[in-house]
Amino acid sequence: TVAFARLGCDEAKVVSVDIKPKKLDMLQKNARVYGIPSNKIITLTSNFPNVLRTNAFEADVVFISPPWGGPGYQRGIFDMYEAIPGLDVSMKELLSLAKSCLRPQKTGKNG
Repeated sequence: TVAFARLGCDEAKVVSVDIKPKKLDMLQKNARVYGIPSNKIITLTSNFPNVLRTNAFEADVVFISPPWGGPGYQRGIFDMYEAIPGLDVSMKELLSLAKSCLRPQKTGKNG
């Protein structure tokens, strides 16, 4: 999140969602260490799929770092349709939700 905030233009905002408030507190501390203005990063204590389902915002970029694990993961098995432990959605649904909040991109020279 800090890296995205540092790379974005002045008007860009970075939204970080986590179900663990302590992780968001650590993020805010790291942002201060790197001199990121407090209004640059918006933190939401929530379940990321629930936030995406609200259609509350549009984004130019979505970065997802879901929790990994589960019994099959250590055996090298990953099922796109199996619920991700801790999120109760499949990777396929998570990617679809993330894509649904992407702002339409301009293409070509004339946008």
